[in-house]
Amino acid sequence: PHVKSIKHLKRLLRHDVDDLLNQVDDFTTFAEDLGASSWRLTNKELRFMEAVLHLQGELASDAPFIEAVENAYSCHHEMVSAV
Repeated sequence: PHVKSIKHLKRLLRHDVDDLLNQVDDFTTFAEDLGASSWRLTNKELRFMEAVLHLQGELASDAPFIEAVENAYSCHHEMVSAV
């Protein structure tokens, strides 16, 4: 199962940051799946898992802030366009 999680994570990492932020729940699920099988990972896979978990933590904590900023920008743009 950890091989599938790694493949899914690598596929998600090919997306740009905006797409990754939109898929943060999927990314989190696969990161948690990988973490659950950490006892079976090679050293290389463990380093990948550590990096993924760090990125997942950053995405999860920053996603609401980024979404709020994007919403504010969108509202501002609509208001300016209406005037």
